[in-house]
Amino acid sequence: MQLLVDKTNRYYQQYLEKFDEGPSPKPDVTMTEMYLFLAIILQMGHDVRDSLRDYWSTLHQFNTPFYSSTIRHDRFLHILRLLHFSDNSKEPNKDDEDYDRLWKIRALFDMLNDSFAKFYFPSEHLGVDEDDEDYDRLWKIRALFDMLNDSFAKFYFPSEHLGVDEVIVLFKGRVVFRQYIPKKHK
Repeated sequence: MQLLVDKTNRYYQQYLEKFDEGPSPKPDVTMTEMYLFLAIILQMGHDVRDSLRDYWSTLHQFNTPFYSSTIRHDRFLHILRLLHFSDNSKEPNKDDEDYDRLWKIRALFDMLNDSFAKFYFPSEHLGVDEDDEDYDRLWKIRALFDMLNDSFAKFYFPSEHLGVDEVIVLFKGRVVFRQYIPKKHK
């Protein structure tokens, strides 16, 4: 959390330095304000409104005292506008061979990875490799597919004189195992 506070305040100072006579400086973001800001962001995921302004609205149909009693609207926007995870003055060269496209969030990413590594120990069988012969592309519907196959096997007994006609149907949906057949009629 301290990383967010430090980088956000540093970015605000860099922003103010761009102006000769810019806006009057606002106080630095505190740790408490950052926690409140993140709490509001989480709550907004449960209480979806059309615009940010609606969360602090005093209109009867929109009024939710939680937001206005937690943090002022202008302070929330100030933090949102300046939220940073890195120091812009240390931007790497884009032409460099080792350029990291995630450099702005790399510190946060590494910190979260280190924190998760302390408490989470994945099993040896974790992971999905589509080149693996055991990978099942229908894993999301495998249970239903197997149930239907079992049910059909109980009630249908094909005879020795069975005709199978393969019908090719135009399909424009999204599925990973779709096959392109150039001679298929359109």
